[in-house]
Amino acid sequence: MTIQMARYYANGFDNLRTIFGYYDEKKIDFVLPYNHFAFEFQMAMPMSVANQLIADLLFKEEPLFGGTGSYMQRQKERVEAGEIKIEDIRADTELRVKNGAISYRPTLLGGCTKVGRCDSFMLGDYTECLSCEGAIIKPSRLSAAIEDAKNELSNYAEDSGEYQIVKGDIERLMVFKTRLIDTVEL
Repeated sequence: MTIQMARYYANGFDNLRTIFGYYDEKKIDFVLPYNHFAFEFQMAMPMSVANQLIADLLFKEEPLFGGTGSYMQRQKERVEAGEIKIEDIRADTELRVKNGAISYRPTLLGGCTKVGRCDSFMLGDYTECLSCEGAIIKPSRLSAAIEDAKNELSNYAEDSGEYQIVKGDIERLMVFKTRLIDTVEL
């Protein structure tokens, strides 16, 4: 039976056009059909990222801090004042995402617009976000991270390395909160 199946599937396999495309001998390359879903996906990704960024940041009441967060906060205030239209921001954001100038992903402290890989985030060092130019820090998320870290601290002995690391994280988070967020709220 397996030999018969091999013959059946081998018959005309060079004319097979799959979702992965086909090999074009004239172009000496693999080619995707013009109606392939990958082209729709390429077009939809910048719009999706732009929509998520705008929805997460501009339509929320919470103030934003951090490198990109402070810029987004100013943009939000300009939209509320009627100086610029949301359509302009959406079009500009879509263009910048499409050109690879910005990206967006939610993080523990808010969001990140850094393009490419973030080694600190991958290693779980979320306090590096506090000084990153692509960071968007939300006060509620910062407070939650401080509370979580304080709860985690109680799991470790005071002389352990883990305790020292978490304690250092709490100190960095508290300094950021005191210096920037609490000052603005006054």
